[in-house]
Amino acid sequence: MFQGELISLAEKVAQLRSPNLLELSNNLKLKLLIDSELITEEEYIYAKVIKKFDLDEHIVMIQFTSLSLKAIAILYKLIMVSSQ
Repeated sequence: MFQGELISLAEKVAQLRSPNLLELSNNLKLKLLIDSELITEEEYIYAKVIKKFDLDEHIVMIQFTSLSLKAIAILYKLIMVSSQ
């Protein structure tokens, strides 16, 4: 299991910071924690690493590949809160 942090979020992509080095095309299976509370307890969010950044090797761009309706609702709320 790896840990990471979503540092930028859009509808279909996000920037992820992880202490682990991720490679292009890595497939990820994510669970969201917000304030130490597990948000997606029964469902995973699936994503793929689509870009690495030269300035910081621990930050990657991911594209969501499979989202449940519940996960979509959670991400939409996070996008709305971050845009305020």
